[in-house]
Amino acid sequence: YNDELAAVAQEWAEHLIRNKKFEHKPNNPYGENLYINIKPNKPAEELPTDEAALSRSIAMWYAEVDDYKGLFGKEPKRKKLLMGPDTGHFTQLVWKKSKAVGCGIARGNNAIVVCCNYAPAGNVFDKFAVNVDPAGHR
Repeated sequence: YNDELAAVAQEWAEHLIRNKKFEHKPNNPYGENLYINIKPNKPAEELPTDEAALSRSIAMWYAEVDDYKGLFGKEPKRKKLLMGPDTGHFTQLVWKKSKAVGCGIARGNNAIVVCCNYAPAGNVFDKFAVNVDPAGHR
């Protein structure tokens, strides 16, 4: 776990809540995964705890593995990566060369945002075959 990455993620998560936005940080030198849980017109107590939000975000990102099947050990075509089902959260989560992670969680406006940064960044074109192993393989 990396405190510097966590601080950057925390700052961005707070920015998103404060500005009522949900978008990736421009020019972020790190890999980034985002998650939001919104409960409009509900009390803040109905939002998940920070631990539950982090757990749900990781589970959702990893669930993209189902759309990545058939691509393990291959170099996916850029068009498939950019236009096909969303798998970038999963691939960043398991990217071999990413050695550090740090996450931030912010809440407000009936929403909770989770932001995780990874270094070095994953999802590098022409490097998927060597960085994304089949589930359970190390």
